[in-house]
Amino acid sequence: MHKAGDIRPEVYGTSHWWKNLGKDTVILYVGDVRKDPNDHHM
Repeated sequence: MHKAGDIRPEVYGTSHWWKNLGKDTVILYVGDVRKDPNDHHM
């Protein structure tokens, strides 16, 4: 269960989906960040 404003990091290879169980409309912003194998800070 997630609350308004939650951030959900996921790791490579994660299969995911979201389901709204509430009565209110939900807006979900999703962004994918690719891991750079040359950047050891990622």
